[in-house]
Amino acid sequence: MFKKTLVTVVTLTTVLVAGHVYAQSCGGTIVSDNDCTSNNRPYAESCCPSGYRVQGVAYNDMNKSDYVDAVSAVCRHVVKGNDMMPTDFQTAPVTHVCEKVEVMSGISCKDMPGKGSGHNSDILDGCTANCMNPTSKQTRMLYSADLAGNGRPYVTHTIDLPNRIVGVLYKDGDWKGDYVGGSDRADCATVSYKYQPIVQ
Repeated sequence: MFKKTLVTVVTLTTVLVAGHVYAQSCGGTIVSDNDCTSNNRPYAESCCPSGYRVQGVAYNDMNKSDYVDAVSAVCRHVVKGNDMMPTDFQTAPVTHVCEKVEVMSGISCKDMPGKGSGHNSDILDGCTANCMNPTSKQTRMLYSADLAGNGRPYVTHTIDLPNRIVGVLYKDGDWKGDYVGGSDRADCATVSYKYQPIVQ
Protein backbone atom coordinates (compact mmCIF):
# COMPACT_ATOMS: atom_id res chain seq x y z
CA MET A 1 0.00 0.00 0.00
CA PHE A 2 1.54 3.36 -1.01
CA LYS A 3 1.38 5.69 1.95
CA LYS A 4 4.75 6.41 3.51
CA THR A 5 7.45 6.75 0.91
CA LEU A 6 9.64 8.87 3.17
CA VAL A 7 8.74 7.27 6.48
CA THR A 8 11.40 4.84 7.59
CA VAL A 9 10.58 1.48 9.12
CA VAL A 10 12.92 1.43 12.09
CA THR A 11 15.49 -1.19 12.88
CA LEU A 12 15.85 -0.10 16.48
CA THR A 13 19.19 0.74 18.02
CA THR A 14 19.50 0.71 21.78
CA VAL A 15 21.52 2.64 24.35
CA LEU A 16 22.44 1.26 27.77
CA VAL A 17 22.22 3.86 30.56
CA ALA A 18 22.58 2.95 34.23
CA GLY A 19 21.47 -0.61 33.56
CA HIS A 20 18.43 0.39 31.49
CA VAL A 21 18.12 -0.16 27.75
CA TYR A 22 16.55 2.70 25.78
CA ALA A 23 15.45 2.34 22.15
CA GLN A 24 16.59 5.09 19.79
CA SER A 25 14.94 6.78 16.80
CA CYS A 26 15.64 9.98 14.83
CA GLY A 27 18.76 10.45 16.94
CA GLY A 28 16.81 10.46 20.20
CA THR A 29 15.30 8.21 22.85
CA ILE A 30 11.86 6.71 22.23
CA VAL A 31 9.26 7.49 24.91
CA SER A 32 7.85 4.15 26.04
CA ASP A 33 4.21 3.46 25.19
CA ASN A 34 2.48 0.44 26.74
CA ASP A 35 0.41 -0.23 23.62
CA CYS A 36 3.45 -0.04 21.34
CA THR A 37 5.61 -2.12 23.69
CA SER A 38 3.16 -5.02 23.53
CA ASN A 39 3.12 -4.82 19.71
CA ASN A 40 5.81 -6.83 17.90
CA ARG A 41 5.59 -4.82 14.67
CA PRO A 42 8.44 -2.41 13.88
CA TYR A 43 8.05 1.34 14.36
CA ALA A 44 7.60 3.59 11.34
CA GLU A 45 9.50 6.77 12.16
CA SER A 46 9.06 10.33 10.90
CA CYS A 47 12.15 12.51 11.39
CA CYS A 48 12.73 16.11 10.35
CA PRO A 49 15.57 16.91 7.92
CA SER A 50 18.51 19.12 8.85
CA GLY A 51 17.47 22.72 9.55
CA TYR A 52 13.95 21.74 10.66
CA ARG A 53 12.44 20.93 14.05
CA VAL A 54 9.34 18.95 15.02
CA GLN A 55 6.54 21.49 15.47
CA GLY A 56 3.41 19.35 15.21
CA VAL A 57 1.81 16.05 14.31
CA ALA A 58 -0.24 14.93 11.30
CA TYR A 59 -2.20 11.81 10.47
CA ASN A 60 -4.56 10.58 7.79
CA ASP A 61 -7.45 8.14 7.82
CA MET A 62 -7.65 5.11 5.59
CA ASN A 63 -9.76 5.57 2.46
CA LYS A 64 -13.49 5.54 3.34
CA SER A 65 -12.67 4.78 6.98
CA ASP A 66 -12.03 6.56 10.29
CA TYR A 67 -9.08 4.30 11.12
CA VAL A 68 -5.68 6.01 11.14
CA ASP A 69 -3.48 5.01 8.22
CA ALA A 70 -0.20 6.82 8.99
CA VAL A 71 1.21 9.37 11.45
CA SER A 72 3.88 11.98 10.72
CA ALA A 73 5.84 14.79 12.27
CA VAL A 74 5.16 18.30 10.98
CA CYS A 75 8.55 19.98 10.57
CA ARG A 76 9.24 23.73 10.67
CA HIS A 77 12.35 25.37 9.25
CA VAL A 78 14.21 27.07 12.10
CA VAL A 79 15.09 30.12 9.95
CA LYS A 80 12.51 30.40 7.15
CA GLY A 81 9.54 29.24 9.23
CA ASN A 82 7.97 27.13 6.48
CA ASP A 83 6.37 23.79 7.36
CA MET A 84 6.83 20.42 5.65
CA MET A 85 5.96 16.79 6.34
CA PRO A 86 8.41 13.93 5.68
CA THR A 87 5.50 11.63 4.77
CA ASP A 88 3.53 11.11 1.56
CA PHE A 89 -0.07 10.61 2.68
CA GLN A 90 -2.52 8.70 0.51
CA THR A 91 -5.41 10.92 1.67
CA ALA A 92 -5.48 14.49 3.01
CA PRO A 93 -3.93 14.62 6.50
CA VAL A 94 -5.25 16.21 9.68
CA THR A 95 -2.56 18.51 11.12
CA HIS A 96 -2.05 19.96 14.59
CA VAL A 97 0.84 22.42 14.76
CA CYS A 98 2.15 24.57 17.63
CA GLU A 99 2.48 28.35 17.23
CA LYS A 100 5.85 29.84 16.27
CA VAL A 101 6.43 31.07 19.85
CA GLU A 102 5.88 27.53 21.16
CA VAL A 103 7.74 24.24 21.02
CA MET A 104 6.05 20.88 20.63
CA SER A 105 6.24 19.18 24.02
CA GLY A 106 4.28 15.99 23.42
CA ILE A 107 1.63 13.98 21.65
CA SER A 108 -1.85 12.92 22.79
CA CYS A 109 -3.74 10.14 21.02
CA LYS A 110 -7.01 8.24 21.33
CA ASP A 111 -8.05 4.78 20.22
CA MET A 112 -11.32 4.31 18.36
CA PRO A 113 -14.47 4.06 20.52
CA GLY A 114 -16.21 0.70 20.76
CA LYS A 115 -19.08 -0.06 18.40
CA GLY A 116 -22.22 -1.83 19.51
CA SER A 117 -20.74 -4.67 21.52
CA GLY A 118 -19.32 -2.35 24.15
CA HIS A 119 -15.80 -3.62 23.56
CA ASN A 120 -13.28 -0.85 23.03
CA SER A 121 -11.16 -0.82 19.90
CA ASP A 122 -7.36 -0.96 19.86
CA ILE A 123 -7.14 0.91 16.55
CA LEU A 124 -5.83 4.47 16.61
CA ASP A 125 -8.44 7.19 16.05
CA GLY A 126 -6.10 10.17 15.88
CA CYS A 127 -3.47 12.31 17.61
CA THR A 128 -2.94 15.94 18.51
CA ALA A 129 0.03 18.00 19.67
CA ASN A 130 0.96 19.32 23.09
CA CYS A 131 2.69 22.71 23.02
CA MET A 132 4.78 24.73 25.47
CA ASN A 133 5.76 28.39 25.52
CA PRO A 134 9.43 28.19 26.58
CA THR A 135 9.31 31.69 28.09
CA SER A 136 6.15 31.43 30.20
CA LYS A 137 6.33 27.61 30.56
CA GLN A 138 2.59 27.51 29.83
CA THR A 139 1.41 24.30 28.17
CA ARG A 140 -1.66 23.41 26.16
CA MET A 141 -3.07 20.53 24.14
CA LEU A 142 -4.34 21.55 20.72
CA TYR A 143 -8.05 21.04 20.17
CA SER A 144 -8.98 18.25 17.79
CA ALA A 145 -12.48 18.27 16.31
CA ASP A 146 -11.87 14.70 15.14
CA LEU A 147 -11.23 13.49 18.70
CA ALA A 148 -13.62 15.77 20.62
CA GLY A 149 -16.58 13.40 20.25
CA ASN A 150 -14.55 10.35 21.23
CA GLY A 151 -15.12 9.43 24.88
CA ARG A 152 -11.96 7.35 25.14
CA PRO A 153 -9.17 8.80 27.32
CA TYR A 154 -6.12 10.42 25.77
CA VAL A 155 -2.81 8.58 25.94
CA THR A 156 -0.28 11.39 26.36
CA HIS A 157 3.50 11.42 26.13
CA THR A 158 5.23 14.70 27.01
CA ILE A 159 8.83 15.76 27.58
CA ASP A 160 10.31 18.67 29.54
CA LEU A 161 12.77 21.30 28.36
CA PRO A 162 15.65 21.36 27.62
CA ASN A 163 14.74 18.06 25.96
CA ARG A 164 13.23 18.44 22.50
CA ILE A 165 11.08 16.13 20.41
CA VAL A 166 13.03 14.91 17.39
CA GLY A 167 10.71 12.29 15.92
CA VAL A 168 7.14 10.96 15.74
CA LEU A 169 6.67 7.19 15.54
CA TYR A 170 3.80 4.78 15.16
CA LYS A 171 3.14 1.07 14.72
CA ASP A 172 0.61 -0.72 12.58
CA GLY A 173 -1.49 -3.30 14.38
CA ASP A 174 -0.12 -6.79 14.91
CA TRP A 175 -3.58 -8.37 14.86
CA LYS A 176 -4.83 -10.18 11.75
CA GLY A 177 -6.12 -7.57 9.36
CA ASP A 178 -5.39 -6.33 5.89
CA TYR A 179 -2.75 -8.96 5.21
CA VAL A 180 -1.58 -12.19 6.82
CA GLY A 181 0.38 -11.50 10.01
CA GLY A 182 -0.78 -7.99 10.67
CA SER A 183 -2.92 -4.97 9.88
CA ASP A 184 -2.35 -1.81 7.88
CA ARG A 185 -4.28 0.22 10.47
CA ALA A 186 -2.27 2.22 13.01
CA ASP A 187 -2.21 0.79 16.52
CA CYS A 188 -0.24 3.32 18.60
CA ALA A 189 2.00 6.37 18.42
CA THR A 190 4.73 8.00 20.47
CA VAL A 191 7.68 10.42 20.15
CA SER A 192 11.45 10.40 20.50
CA TYR A 193 13.48 13.15 22.17
CA LYS A 194 16.99 14.32 22.94
CA TYR A 195 18.70 16.97 25.06
CA GLN A 196 18.70 20.12 22.96
CA PRO A 197 18.77 23.52 24.69
CA ILE A 198 16.87 26.29 22.92
CA VAL A 199 19.13 28.92 21.37
CA GLN A 200 17.50 32.35 21.47
